[in-house]
Amino acid sequence: MNWPLVLWLVFLSAAAVQLLFFLVFYLRLWWWRPKGGSGFTAPVSVIICARNEEANLLANLPLFFDQDYPEFEVIVVDDCSLDNTANVLRAFQDHHPKLKVVPVYETDRFYGGKKYGLTLGIKAAQHEHLVFSDADCLPASKQWLRQMVAPFGEGKSVILGYGAYQKTKGLLNRLIRFDTFNIAANYFGFALTGWPYMGVGRNLAYKRSLFFKHKGFARHLHLLSGDDDLFINEVATAKNIGVVMLEEARTESEAKATWTDWWYQKKRHLTTASHYRWQYKSALALLSLSQLIFFLSFIPLLGIASPFWLPLVVFGGRFLLQMITFSALSKRLGEKDLVWFSFLFEIVLLLFYLMLGGWSMISKSSKWAR
Repeated sequence: MNWPLVLWLVFLSAAAVQLLFFLVFYLRLWWWRPKGGSGFTAPVSVIICARNEEANLLANLPLFFDQDYPEFEVIVVDDCSLDNTANVLRAFQDHHPKLKVVPVYETDRFYGGKKYGLTLGIKAAQHEHLVFSDADCLPASKQWLRQMVAPFGEGKSVILGYGAYQKTKGLLNRLIRFDTFNIAANYFGFALTGWPYMGVGRNLAYKRSLFFKHKGFARHLHLLSGDDDLFINEVATAKNIGVVMLEEARTESEAKATWTDWWYQKKRHLTTASHYRWQYKSALALLSLSQLIFFLSFIPLLGIASPFWLPLVVFGGRFLLQMITFSALSKRLGEKDLVWFSFLFEIVLLLFYLMLGGWSMISKSSKWAR
C-alpha cells in the first residue's frame, strides 16, 4: 500500500471538511452586521438566579439597574442561599423599585436546583420578553439590555448573546477565554446558518410564552444542568433565532483560577452535550474529528512530502481562513488578543477534550462496575 498517498488523502480530506465548515458556518460571522433601527422598547424582565452570591450581587447588581432602557424589572431568584444574600437583596429593594426578589427555600425533602428557581422567576415576571444572566456576571455597558433585546423587534423569539470571561494574567485565563470564544463562534455560526443548537445562560433572551409553550425544562428536568443549552436546543429554530455579537452587549464574569476547577466545570458541561439533537452532535463530532486528523496527519506528512512545502501551503491556507473569520468576530466581541495564537490554543484544547472525554468514560465505567 502506498502509505504516503494514503496520508495525503487523509490530510486533504480533513482539510476539505474544515474548509466546508468555514465556508458554510464561519464566514457568516464575517458578514454579520447588527440591524439598526428595530426600535424595540417593550418592557423587559431581567432574571438572575443567585445562590450564596452575596459579594457578587453587591458588585454587579447596580450595573443591571443602571441600564439605558425605558422600562424593565430585575428579578433575582434567591435560590436557597445560606449566606447574607437575602439581607443584601432587601437592602437593594429599599433603593431600587425595579428589583423583585423571588425566594426559594430548601427543605429536607426537596431541592429543585437552578431550573426550579428559574421557573419561579419566569412565573414571577411581569413582561413577555425575558433576558437572563447570572449573579457572577456584569453587563459590559449601559447599552447591554437595549442591544440584547433588539432582535425581538425583528420578530425573533430566542436571542443568543456572548458571555465573556474577564481578562487576567496567565495561560489558563487565556485558554479559558479562547475556549469560550471558540464555543461562541460555533453556536453563533450555526445559528446564522439556521442550525441553532445552544446558548449560554450568562447572556440569553427568549419570550415567556415560548417557555410555557414548550413546558419549560420538563424534557430535561432530571439533569442538573441544561437550563440554557438544552432548552435552546429544544426550542430554537432557523426562523425564531437571533444573535447579538457586540462587545457592548456581552456579559463578563471571572474565569476559574485553577486547572482543577476548570476541569470539573468542563466535565459538568459535557453532561448536557450528549443530549443534543443527533444532527448537531454529528456535526460537532465531525468538526472535532476533522481538526484532530488534520493536525495528526500534518506532522508526519512534513517528513515525507515532496515538495516539503505543499503541506505547509494547505496548513497556511486553513490558518488564514481561521484568522479571517476569528479576527472579525474577535473585534466585535472584544477578544482581539486571542486570535494570533488561536491554532496553538486549538491544539491544546483538542488534547484537553480528549483527556476529559476519556476520563469521563473511565469514570462511568468504574461507577457501573461498582
